[in-house]
Amino acid sequence: MEILKKIGLTSNQIKVYKYLLSEKKKSGAEIARELKLDKSSTYRALDKLNELNLVTQSVDQGVYVYTAANPKILNQLMEEKKARLEQDASQLDVFVKKLIEESGNSNEFTRLKIETGPLAQRASMERSIKDANTTVRQTFTSDSPVYDYPGYKEFIDDFIKRRIKKNVFTKQLVKMTTRYYLDDITVTSEELCKEVRIKPYGLPHQHSFKIYGDNVDIVIYDKDPEKLKVIHIQDKVISTIMAALFDFVWDRSIVYYGKQVLPQKKLTHGVTLPVLGVGTWGVGGYVERNPYNDDINDIDQLKHSISLGQTYIDTCLMYGGGYSLDLIAKAIANFPREQLFITSKFTWPGKIPVSDYREVEKQCDIYLEKLGIDYIDMYQVHGPKVYDFEDEILVSEIEKLIAKGKVRYWGTGNFEIEQLKKLVELSDNLPVAHELEFNLIEREIKNKDNSIVEYCREKGILMIAFKPIARGALFGLGEDESKTTLMSKLTKKYKKSSGQIAINWLCKQPGMIAILKSTNGSHINENVDSFDFEISEEDLKLLDNYNLYS
Repeated sequence: MEILKKIGLTSNQIKVYKYLLSEKKKSGAEIARELKLDKSSTYRALDKLNELNLVTQSVDQGVYVYTAANPKILNQLMEEKKARLEQDASQLDVFVKKLIEESGNSNEFTRLKIETGPLAQRASMERSIKDANTTVRQTFTSDSPVYDYPGYKEFIDDFIKRRIKKNVFTKQLVKMTTRYYLDDITVTSEELCKEVRIKPYGLPHQHSFKIYGDNVDIVIYDKDPEKLKVIHIQDKVISTIMAALFDFVWDRSIVYYGKQVLPQKKLTHGVTLPVLGVGTWGVGGYVERNPYNDDINDIDQLKHSISLGQTYIDTCLMYGGGYSLDLIAKAIANFPREQLFITSKFTWPGKIPVSDYREVEKQCDIYLEKLGIDYIDMYQVHGPKVYDFEDEILVSEIEKLIAKGKVRYWGTGNFEIEQLKKLVELSDNLPVAHELEFNLIEREIKNKDNSIVEYCREKGILMIAFKPIARGALFGLGEDESKTTLMSKLTKKYKKSSGQIAINWLCKQPGMIAILKSTNGSHINENVDSFDFEISEEDLKLLDNYNLYS
């Protein structure tokens, strides 16, 4: 079907659509299995096909299933694409003709002005707030030498106050560095700078620009602040097109500073963590690297998760054969280190179990190098089957890492109660967290009597629940309004999905937070929106006794 390529479908989207044309209806998991695609790629393809009305989504026995639409809709999509292209081309043609006209008539081209030096930068900023109640769109590069120029900090402080007073709203795309952060510009102007977003790599960093009213200012930086150059253009056509292009990029960029803050819980040492963290099992691949993985999407969605408040990040050397760490490193590069809490695991990168105790520090050093960080917030022992040497040696090696400053805290995961008790007794530093499988369907896989949960609460050890929605099994359970199960009643009552109710319930458990991996932006948004409603005490008690068919 050549038309599928012409309307802009990717190869994966074409595969999925053609497969569904030959089938009645299939779940995402079935499609992924039959086409040998990873699930994240399959669901991204289905989301796009659903958006284009090429597939329909429905619920069958609590599971989302997909059906292909009639191929006749392809002709309609093709016509719509042609119309959009003609419209875009027409606007671009106007832009180009305008530039040619103005550049060929230099005597009348009086709306272009070039200024140099730090004072030119200040003049540009002053122009941008000349008119009250306006919006300034701007890119911002924080490593320009002009910010170290004498008196510039004082000017900025005064400028922000005047910008707020004039009710000038800013939309900023920024490049972050470790040398300079935007606290002064974002926090002090919180009223009118609701979001700052990270500048995509495709936009140049050696210059910045701002768009306001009919004006465009392009600032070209130099190592010498005196050679800074500002090109000022006053032209309605140019500013309108650049504003539209800016908004197109802005809408697809990653939030750096935003309004959303997730609920927090405290560790025994006073450190606070968001109730929902980022799991990375499957990022870049599972046990081995996936050669067909959409790396750019994984990086972008990790950034998206962090920007929405999921600043707790769970990493592991065995995920994707170690490749997940490379993608995580790119995702966290532009976030202030102190705002992230990174957990890495002493695990089995190869031979099981590890018999050389020196592997404890060796793995720690690999994490530091691959992630590009100076310390690990929590070094977690992945489970008792990881190592084959004395517990005393394990605890001693971890405490050495804490003393060296390579690790702040340590934790455990997948231990049974007696094994955990032994490690706790051996250490001068209480493990701050224990990771376990916990959700509405499976309350505690290895300890059906719940003893490890009670022990962790007694000791003040935070519990980190993985598979909080049972790998998607808890989504869609309340979609069928013809059923009268507890979950269908609650989804209708709270106007939330069953997955959101399950996440909310889990994070209400004393001393427990959750980690969740998703590389689908809409799923991430839905997960984070699990905390903007309150489940009543009565309903929480019903959920405490929930089973899949209640």
